[in-house]
Amino acid sequence: MTAIACAPGADVMAVGDRSGCLRLYRRSGELLASRHTDRTADLMEMAFGHHAGRLYLASIDRGNVLRLWDAVDGSPLSSVALTGRRGSHLGLFSIGGRLVASLTGDPWRGVLIDLVSGRKTAKDEFGEHPTAYLNGRPVTVTADRAGDLQVTATPGAPTPSVAAPGVAAPGVAESAPERPVVCFHSGDRLLAGVIHTHEVAIWDVAEHRIVDVLSARSQVADLAATTDGDLFLLAGGEAGFLEHRPPPG
Repeated sequence: MTAIACAPGADVMAVGDRSGCLRLYRRSGELLASRHTDRTADLMEMAFGHHAGRLYLASIDRGNVLRLWDAVDGSPLSSVALTGRRGSHLGLFSIGGRLVASLTGDPWRGVLIDLVSGRKTAKDEFGEHPTAYLNGRPVTVTADRAGDLQVTATPGAPTPSVAAPGVAAPGVAESAPERPVVCFHSGDRLLAGVIHTHEVAIWDVAEHRIVDVLSARSQVADLAATTDGDLFLLAGGEAGFLEHRPPPG
């Protein structure tokens, strides 16, 4: 396993492997689809997005090819060959009636890619980090080099018409935070997972304290979360699913 992702607001998870195969699963573990293309390069980044009422998935492989997939049946739809160094922080958004992938990461400042036409646009008009909502207020949640959580109010960010606190909004990281952070919602709490080498620290964002630490036998390479607060970890080439169960009381 080389990449994982969870669909926002949907019971779908994706796993990519070093052969370039995409697999879609339900939260229960049921396999929905398994798809190969003519490429065998590792899938390295994946991101879900909704467009025109349908769920899609974008991926980047080690050969620097950005591909769009139908996240309902796993069919590959289109691909764009990228030049330069492969970026990180892949996002997939519906913008202006178009399905657009965003890609940032040093040394790239950021780029938006129209997945139909392949047209690329410098990404200067977006915020610096993904936006989450804490008690209805837009904030950015990052972590410093030591792993301490940093929460910053986001003035001027749009308030979602239908979104629970903790749901990421279409802002995209301008530059990578010191440590990867994934925000998710548990009841009325906004939680954040911060990746350390062999651990994931779970923070209560409002109280600014660590409430749990998840340990792994191997180095944690990636982290994703479902809308229900379940966690999907990639460590040592294995994808592990942890179901969120709120503690009694």
